[in-house]
Amino acid sequence: MDICPVLNRSQHTLDNKQIVKTLKLTLQLMELHEENAFKIRGYQSAINSIEREGKPLANLELDELQKIPSIGKGIAEAILSIIASDSHELLDNLLKETPKGILEIMQIKGLGPKK
Repeated sequence: MDICPVLNRSQHTLDNKQIVKTLKLTLQLMELHEENAFKIRGYQSAINSIEREGKPLANLELDELQKIPSIGKGIAEAILSIIASDSHELLDNLLKETPKGILEIMQIKGLGPKK
């Protein structure tokens, strides 16, 4: 059973857009929970790099992911976890800390942790 109504985790082969969607949810929850500002900026920079990346991330190994600008070891490991299991540890922890209903509210245009 999916604990996150925002992500459609029914497909097993993830493309870059689905990986970005998962990372963006992580970013939104990090902002909501007021995580470290440097970590938040790191995720935003990595998302921007992935959106510009032409090749599918699902085919890359850890060292190849780290060659993409703004992707360090931590985010590369998160991407590999997303590819393998549709989620990653930080996202799972943030989802557990987030009250029910907040994810749905965040989907309303104009609402969210930052405007």
